[in-house]
Amino acid sequence: MPITAYVCRRRWSKVISAAIIALLLAVTSLVTASTATAAETSQTLSGTVTASDTGDPLAGVEVRVYRWVAEAWQELAGSAVTGPDGAYLIEDLALGGFNDVEFVPPTQDYVRTRVDFPFAAEENILDQVLERSATISGTVLAETADGAPSAIPGTRVSVEREGGTYFRAGAEVDENGDYTISGIPSGTYLVKFNDPRTITTHLASYWGGSFDADTAQLLTLSTGETRSDIDGTLILDSTIPAPVATPADPAGPPAGNVTATGGTATLAATGGTASLVVPAAALMMLGLLLVAARRRTARAEA
Repeated sequence: MPITAYVCRRRWSKVISAAIIALLLAVTSLVTASTATAAETSQTLSGTVTASDTGDPLAGVEVRVYRWVAEAWQELAGSAVTGPDGAYLIEDLALGGFNDVEFVPPTQDYVRTRVDFPFAAEENILDQVLERSATISGTVLAETADGAPSAIPGTRVSVEREGGTYFRAGAEVDENGDYTISGIPSGTYLVKFNDPRTITTHLASYWGGSFDADTAQLLTLSTGETRSDIDGTLILDSTIPAPVATPADPAGPPAGNVTATGGTATLAATGGTASLVVPAAALMMLGLLLVAARRRTARAEA
């Protein structure tokens, strides 16, 4: 019986091995077929990029195609740069379905734009008009303990669109408190001064003086508009105590040792007088009085 069992196990091992090999060959065939199909259905994307304000072609715009590889993850599938005529061509794409195409201008004179585009044919055409960007600038100063406002270099200024397509941009003020933010599309925005995680001594505030986004004044920008009056003031955080300075000694260190005698002594540091009490002697006298009282009480009871 043991010999028969061993022979059966060998036969089943051969059967399982053959099945595994067949499965590997099948998977390899499918991968090869898929690769060949992708190669046969290679797609292209081409078009022209122009300016919204002049209609002229825009040269030097980088066009990027992103492919979805997961629900919240994309990878770059291909890119090209527009020529003097604003034209571009991206080859060897194998996408299918909706994917993102981003247009990145060489300067912030025009708005960086991303669109959702359906890749359906082998040759896909996408012409894009880039909007002339708006610009804001201003000065941000901070309150100080002595009341004279001053700049805090590195203070963050941000703009965030209210409603519509999400957009957010920012900049940091220089040593004079000045800043500039460009590349902004038309729309309505919240302008926020300071990130309290960076500048912890002051509160975050919004353009118009509010500390609450729900009541803050909104800034509406049109295409290509420039605003240079978007100023702000950082308010000291009242919950942070001001540092306590140690007063300087006007007379310097004492001229000699100060001896406590139980009377009055002149303090060389200030020139004033003060009564010096010796707590140890007082405690000793109190202890002697308590002991004497206890002895009298004991004698009376006896």
